[in-house]
Amino acid sequence: LYILIVCKYFNALFCFFRAAHDFITSEEKLAKISRELGIYDLLMADNFPYNNSLMSSSLRAIVGAILFDGNKAEAEYFIQDFVLTQLINVDINELWYFKEPLKILTAILEKNNRGIPEPRILRSSGEFTVTPVYVVGIYSDKKLIGESAGESVLIATEMAARDCLKNLWGSNEKSVKFKFGEQGRQLNLHDFYEMPNQLLNSQLNFEIELSDDLYKEPLTPQQLTIKYKREIEKAIGTPYRRRLWHFFYPGTRHKTSPKRFIAPKAKTI
Repeated sequence: LYILIVCKYFNALFCFFRAAHDFITSEEKLAKISRELGIYDLLMADNFPYNNSLMSSSLRAIVGAILFDGNKAEAEYFIQDFVLTQLINVDINELWYFKEPLKILTAILEKNNRGIPEPRILRSSGEFTVTPVYVVGIYSDKKLIGESAGESVLIATEMAARDCLKNLWGSNEKSVKFKFGEQGRQLNLHDFYEMPNQLLNSQLNFEIELSDDLYKEPLTPQQLTIKYKREIEKAIGTPYRRRLWHFFYPGTRHKTSPKRFIAPKAKTI
């Protein structure tokens, strides 16, 4: 699987190949492919219902069996038809997220003896409303190399820097075109095995800080409650407003039992 991903389907950095490899070879993704192929109904194991680990291992075993049978081409076609096709309609740039794109863009342009990037606001709308929109373009040597929109100038500048990097690396939607089926079978993958991989860290003088916080799913109310009970409440304690709840109770005291609170009735309000 890794060899087929490293092959240069498009002209981009090795980081994108590694991110795509981790995406399609994850346990959840392989288990999903295995279920779609009907392997779930063919398994005979003790730990029913079958988990993702068993399903992904079963798919790997099938590929290994095809390869062990001596038919390497069929194993490659199987991977190309059922595994690599999971990259269809997937933005390759969202699989590898990094911080400070403007800093990376500046370093790359300086290394290529080009002018430093200059962000400029191209147009804006609704600056004094709750939903403002700013379109920022980045120029280098008086040429527009990328632009993007955002709800603030900082966000628009960051997204514009990412757009510039997409154009430089050739990882935009127009450049990334995977070939499958008959076109994929006509690719001579062996010509790419000896090609050196382009590492971004080797091109820059600093380490790239990676983060996937942008693409994490937000917590549900149930997950927030569990996180509060297990982590926040243990560290902070019970809020002061909860300890004083009886002072703000909307009911009235019972005449015979001063310690008990009774909610007010409609006729007494």
